[in-house]
Amino acid sequence: SFAYTKTSPYGQKEMQGSTKDKVGNSIWIGADMPADEDGNNRFGFNFVHGSKYFRPMDYGEDTLIGSIASTRGNAYEAYYIKQLQPHLTVSLKGTYIKYDYTGSNGFAGVTSAPVKVEDNPNAVKHAADIRAYIRYSF
Repeated sequence: SFAYTKTSPYGQKEMQGSTKDKVGNSIWIGADMPADEDGNNRFGFNFVHGSKYFRPMDYGEDTLIGSIASTRGNAYEAYYIKQLQPHLTVSLKGTYIKYDYTGSNGFAGVTSAPVKVEDNPNAVKHAADIRAYIRYSF
């Protein structure tokens, strides 16, 4: 998947720390594959890279540590899903995000301004999430 974004601030109002138009992009590469002959068990991985001025359409959190879809930097994710019984599965999922710039989850104003994480001592530089869960669907 490839995404392209362009912000166009109105008047002297700031978007992403600037009153000028900014262009960003993101690439998402992933795979979801069967782990057995029946296709009941699955494994997969995702890699996401977002540029300095990337702004996604949706800031919905897809992990407990933030949105991999809105990352300004690199995000890695791997998972395994095993079917125990029909409608009953267990899953193990790991996510790691390495931020290059701040503001990945900011919508507008000061919080969305991209600042190199190395230049900001208070910036979150990386985040990780490992989770295991049991799901019953009916």
